[in-house]
Amino acid sequence: MLRRPPRSTQGVSSAASDVYKRQVSKDENGELSWSGVQNLQYYKDNFEEEFIRQTTDFYEAESKKWITSLSCPEYVKVALDSLKKEEEKVINFLDKETRPKLIEQLDDKIVKTHAKRLCDMDKTGVVEMLKNKRVEELKQLTILLNRKSETLKYMSEMLKPYIVERGKLIEENKETVEDPVQYISKLVELKKEMDMLMKEAFMGIEQFLKINDQAFQDIMVSFKMAPRFMAEYNDHLMRIGLRGKEAEAEGMIENVFGLFKLLKAKDVFTERNKELYAMRLLQHTSISDQAEESLISKLKVELGAQHVAKYIQMNVDMKNSREGIENFKKKDHGGVIQGVELLVKVLTSGLWGNMQNVVCKLPDD
Repeated sequence: MLRRPPRSTQGVSSAASDVYKRQVSKDENGELSWSGVQNLQYYKDNFEEEFIRQTTDFYEAESKKWITSLSCPEYVKVALDSLKKEEEKVINFLDKETRPKLIEQLDDKIVKTHAKRLCDMDKTGVVEMLKNKRVEELKQLTILLNRKSETLKYMSEMLKPYIVERGKLIEENKETVEDPVQYISKLVELKKEMDMLMKEAFMGIEQFLKINDQAFQDIMVSFKMAPRFMAEYNDHLMRIGLRGKEAEAEGMIENVFGLFKLLKAKDVFTERNKELYAMRLLQHTSISDQAEESLISKLKVELGAQHVAKYIQMNVDMKNSREGIENFKKKDHGGVIQGVELLVKVLTSGLWGNMQNVVCKLPDD
């Protein structure tokens, strides 16, 4: 049953039009109905090919007008609306096998032909959308270009330089590059912003996720102090940064590890991180054992159990030393001999970094 003749049949060849008129008539309710024999081959030979050709020609001409007169967001809206209408008409009025044939042709004319020019548009293209955080516009453009996935490259080619340039702006700030906490904080914020775009604007498409990761790798390779700064930022969190933010601790640590996963010079980070962890243990400056455990757990996932074994042995050393002192204090002297309180930490040789041996010279008396 047809409720109305498809608008797209207007202007179709006289043969196809005649076929349509002969086979379609109004019933007693005034609705259009098909009265001929169901012959799909006849439909394909006398209607489908011409219908697809004329519809494609129409949108080829229309899209040329759009690309010269509309902004990028305006073009995207008109294109998506038109494609949706054509799909609905095919679904409602034509054979189901016509849909993929027509849509492939329309996507070529409307999307593929103008994709690069669309992304490059001055003042309204991809770069402008990124600069002004126009998330919904980026999303709609992604939806349109994803109809011909090979055209997504025109967006991704602009995305990486944009992210790297944002990273360079952080690096160019003299105060920031001298302060590990400032530098990593700003890099974390940039990563969070870009991750949001990956999800909301770029729909989690793998191509964009890879570009995002590559961009942050390049940023941290460019700034040689990034691995060391990351370790020192972690140290700041464990000593000061997490105070009063226990509920946020896991998320703050995870944010840093989002960058750590992309870090190429992980050996520089791990060496400095171990030194700082040792100092926190020896000086009792950690504000959260739970946060320290979370940090070690994430290192285990990224670096393996062998790396984490060093941290675990450090904790064993501290526990044994603490128990040894407690037992010592249980003696008659209470741990104080001739007015001197003895506190000793027994540490595994070679595990705690480059510590100098200090000779303890006692007074003659």
